Amino acid sequence: MYCHEIDTLARFVNRTGTATFDFRIGCPSYKDPAKEDVQRFTSSVPQNWLSRCHSLSLYAPEEGWRTPKTTTLGDLLGTYRYEGLERLELIHTGTKMWEHMLETLMSRVENTSLGLRSLKIDSGRETDHVVKCVLERPAVLRRLRCLNIRDLKRSIPWTELPELEELWIHETDGGDTFIKNLDSRKLRKLTLGGEFTSLPLPQKIRHQLTHLTLELFNLGFPVNLKLPSLVYLGIKVTEFNLALIEAPKLEEFVFQVDPFDENPYSYPDFENTTLTPRVIRLDVQFALELGIWSKVEELHLTSFSEYDIGPTFTDALSGTASQRSFPSLKTLTVLHPEGRGGSITQERTNSEQVKNLQEIAENRRDAGCKDLEKLEIGWYSTNGKDYTLEDQSRAWWVIKWENCLK
Repeated sequence: MYCHEIDTLARFVNRTGTATFDFRIGCPSYKDPAKEDVQRFTSSVPQNWLSRCHSLSLYAPEEGWRTPKTTTLGDLLGTYRYEGLERLELIHTGTKMWEHMLETLMSRVENTSLGLRSLKIDSGRETDHVVKCVLERPAVLRRLRCLNIRDLKRSIPWTELPELEELWIHETDGGDTFIKNLDSRKLRKLTLGGEFTSLPLPQKIRHQLTHLTLELFNLGFPVNLKLPSLVYLGIKVTEFNLALIEAPKLEEFVFQVDPFDENPYSYPDFENTTLTPRVIRLDVQFALELGIWSKVEELHLTSFSEYDIGPTFTDALSGTASQRSFPSLKTLTVLHPEGRGGSITQERTNSEQVKNLQEIAENRRDAGCKDLEKLEIGWYSTNGKDYTLEDQSRAWWVIKWENCLK
């Protein structure tokens, strides 16, 4: 649910009945509700409505919420039980006006949200009360399986996070200080972004990681990484020499670029890598004679353009190029943005894209390659704007998938 007024929220709450829901509160146009509005709200909704909340996000744009304290709203959220809460997000709640709300909310979460598993903190300008209200609650931290931190600029009490399995850290300055003392025996998934100097990951953590993502990541000096348990590697809008990564068990590789870069379609240092993943997901065009393609069984390509994949890529997939870059390929999917022309033009373009993939399958068969087991094409909505990394995944915007083997 995402509502701009407390009266609208009451109507939504009553419509949910007994169902669980995700709740996001916060908007630049919001104001701290008057006490009479809160009283009217509490009298019109079920007493335990927030006990059905699965995910709660508090979002406070730094230019909004100009009232001195969100006292009334804080008192409101602090009167309920959060028994169904599994995920909590605190976005830009570092401003002083949120201190009262966080204190009352986190007190209730600590006492009632025994199933809390995921916490995201993007504190904004001030962090003192965020640390006090959130990170100085060992009972809450011990429940967490996933922790997402952005620009906190404070050390984390790792010993209070014994169940941590997934960690996201994005720091605009001094990211090394967060990870040099990282200690969590159950940690398997790590995402790093921001400014790092030497990537001082403890050896124990390197050995146990199964998933590593570098996202908007800037490293001061080259670092060799031996990751014996790694099965997933994501490189997203990041320059990193893949030759420095040793991951013999790697199964899946994701590579995303910045579509607004003047030259986004490049493979930095791919030539010398020893990585041979089975599944690859790409945002970029194709280059021949790269060993990284040799054992690929699944290839998932996402395009920024409604135009079809290029001839170089088509020839390589078809088995007609001098180098057979995908001899083990079983699955191929291609995702295009929805065209912005008229419906007739769009249908013609879609039909041509489907036909092109079908011809690739036929050419592979003629060239003696094994038949593809899955060949699909899809289209995603750009929602009227170009794709950016903030969209997280175009999979959220997919309009349609079509089977090209039928």
